[in-house]
Amino acid sequence: MHDWKADERKLRGDFEKRMADMLPEPLFESFNFTGGHICLLCTKPPVSMLYSTTMTPLIPLCQGCAVNWRSYDYYALKRLNPVKILKWKLFHPFRSPGWLAIVRQLRAVKKWSEKMKRLMKRGKK
Repeated sequence: MHDWKADERKLRGDFEKRMADMLPEPLFESFNFTGGHICLLCTKPPVSMLYSTTMTPLIPLCQGCAVNWRSYDYYALKRLNPVKILKWKLFHPFRSPGWLAIVRQLRAVKKWSEKMKRLMKRGKK
């Protein structure tokens, strides 16, 4: 007997993945966030704003970097330097966020940026 529900689940998952790969994910401002964050651009601890996609919190920013974000938009992300962030954590080992949280956040930003670059290249063709 063929299980049609399993096939349907598999097709639905495949469709959702393909749609997620094809659609861009803009960033939205959020003032509601939990946990300790540092600014990903300048590594200052008091974060005033969090930019996230619909599901994933991506870029916490301090007040000064948030002003730059409003002026330069996505070009402000060119200042993102993972080495600087990891060096900050090396000198502040007991401050929040933890190593794992920082690495996860950097991976999420990298994944998001690669997807957006791929979509931009596809759009220029």
